[in-house]
Amino acid sequence: MDSKYLTVLTILAVLSQIHCKIRNYDDFDIEAMLGNPSRSKKFFECVRNDAACTIEDKDMKHDLTEMLVTSCADCTPLEKNKLQSLKRRAMEDPAILSLALNG
Repeated sequence: MDSKYLTVLTILAVLSQIHCKIRNYDDFDIEAMLGNPSRSKKFFECVRNDAACTIEDKDMKHDLTEMLVTSCADCTPLEKNKLQSLKRRAMEDPAILSLALNG
């Protein structure tokens, strides 16, 4: 195979992975995270780049951004429900919204 074609195929393979979720969140308990002030504080500090991220938080930060930008295009139905729940909780609970935005 010509090296030009191999290079193009490699680039396409890499680009196809750029806009993909890293994890599946069907089993993730968003209510448990939001109900744990220490855990949610650490996560939102990671999201705001105010603190170092755990590997899980870094992946979730990436995926949450992807979910919001694409309107959850690659989400499972359960993930879409969880994202809506997160948005609703953030709007209903000023403490969560403040934590997410300001720390």
